[in-house]
Amino acid sequence: MWQRPWEQDGLRYVGPSQLVLDCLAGPGRMPAEGETVLGFMARDESAWRESDLSRSEESILL
Repeated sequence: MWQRPWEQDGLRYVGPSQLVLDCLAGPGRMPAEGETVLGFMARDESAWRESDLSRSEESILL
């Protein structure tokens, strides 16, 4: 969770996989929200997954 977060316009963002994990472990209705995000991730993988890992910031660091 500390390796790939970013800030934009004063807001901190995390990757969708981290968001799902945090929601599933959260209280109240957060697990249901995590399931919804997970469903989106399964339905529309191209919207969130990097298509070419050689261009990703993480691969540059390796």
